[in-house]
Amino acid sequence: MYDRYKFVISRPLIPINMTGTLYQIVTLAAYGNAFLKNRIRNPDLSANLSFQHCNSVTFKVLERPFLFMNKKEKVAAANPADWFRFLQDGGCQKLRLHYSPSKDQSAAKDYKLAGFVGGGGTWVIEAVYLNYSEAWAGRWEVTQKDHPDNQIWSVTYMRIPSQFKTQDLQIPQQQAKDTLEEALANIESFALAQNEEGFGKTFSKARKTLSADTPEQAYYNKHLVPNDYFSLTARQLLYAAGTAWVFGGMGSWNDLSFGTDEDNATYEALTERLYHSVNQAVLCAVNSY
Repeated sequence: MYDRYKFVISRPLIPINMTGTLYQIVTLAAYGNAFLKNRIRNPDLSANLSFQHCNSVTFKVLERPFLFMNKKEKVAAANPADWFRFLQDGGCQKLRLHYSPSKDQSAAKDYKLAGFVGGGGTWVIEAVYLNYSEAWAGRWEVTQKDHPDNQIWSVTYMRIPSQFKTQDLQIPQQQAKDTLEEALANIESFALAQNEEGFGKTFSKARKTLSADTPEQAYYNKHLVPNDYFSLTARQLLYAAGTAWVFGGMGSWNDLSFGTDEDNATYEALTERLYHSVNQAVLCAVNSY
């Protein structure tokens, strides 16, 4: 649905932690909803770890300055807090995440490219209004590669210039939890059988997070979302999915290979299933609020 609007970086794909792309829209959607529901009055996300490597995060729309002129990008908000107010002033009721897998995965599966900007499928933020929705897509660019605090990224969220029927994806929480639990158990067993103990421990930790009373406490970004406004099950799903994210660049789980065709086939199937389950868990958790 959104493939033709997907931003493309005009250089080789750059490895990036999930916190850079997906985790940032998770934080934006979650805190945005808290603001739109009047639970947070003055949201300040400048210190949130989802933005730690960004020197700017702006939000733009396409507008035609004069009749018969081409549309140009216009800044709607210079930071997330102003964007929340921009949405509220326009009648936005809530924010949701939407994920679309890549249509053509013949060259490489989505989970193989999920650790790179521009890879892994398309995530957008859906802004839900009374009778329609709009989508916002992110563009990440390295603009200050020598920044002293490693804030190398400039991020622009562009409103896709077309309205569409509201998607508002909802997934039953227990279904998402059972699916992720099964995927983690199977891939943990495989990892241990292949002597990949480090990854095995990661999958085990993610499984424990699915039943933890305070799942955010063991996670490096305890404020990924405003936890008080999410159910325990939603938080278990979200932080387990974050813990289970092993899809990066060289040396990550999705960069491995094994000695036999049978093992490789099992690895590919289990990894693809895990990637699907993690994405579903994120959607389910964030869209539950």
